[in-house]
Amino acid sequence: MVLVGDLLNVSALGLRAVHVCRADAAVRWVAASELADPGPYLEGGEILLTTGLETGNWHDQWDGYVRRLADAGVAAVGFGVGLTHAETPTALVDACLRHQVNLLEVPRPTTFVAISRHVAHLLEEQESTTTREALTTQRKLVSAAARPGPAVAVIKALAAALDGATCLMNPDGRVMTGPVGPRRNEFPLDEVAADVARLQTHGLRSAAAQSNPTLSVSVHPIGLRGRPSAY
Repeated sequence: MVLVGDLLNVSALGLRAVHVCRADAAVRWVAASELADPGPYLEGGEILLTTGLETGNWHDQWDGYVRRLADAGVAAVGFGVGLTHAETPTALVDACLRHQVNLLEVPRPTTFVAISRHVAHLLEEQESTTTREALTTQRKLVSAAARPGPAVAVIKALAAALDGATCLMNPDGRVMTGPVGPRRNEFPLDEVAADVARLQTHGLRSAAAQSNPTLSVSVHPIGLRGRPSAY
């Protein structure tokens, strides 16, 4: 995941943190716009770059502008100084403080293209790393399936890959193997058994998921045809 804080650490870009309340905000892409309301053209997670071309006389208007960007879910506003504005407007800073929107100052020598290119590079690196990790995990699972006692070997390999815990259950919710893995003591057996019982009427096409701030659990059926042989 590419974060706002990652861009602030790139010395070549020279971005200055004017107000950063969420350095861990995920960056999905970079957008540049001089519109008074770019929100309808955003999907969320963007670094919005602007020089404030149409804002030379703005005062109270900054609050509505930032509120709309907050509603659009931007990761940060990157404000280019040295053109329309010699420095980041105080009213913009105040609005970002009120609406808890990250605000970065882009120095005049840094082009918007350079920022876009760097974010694209980071996202590409992230995708390559994710693909490599997925292939490595797949190889480990295939290798585990070829060992004696494949069911136990596979769920142990899966728990290690997730850095979590796994468990194999009968269709009636009784434990066959597990829980295993570094977080096995946190495994919610009763809740998962209830999910398994609820999924019985749906066959192989159903799964369940539950989550809270500290734990995410997925329940999947196992089998090739007909009724699930396990979960």
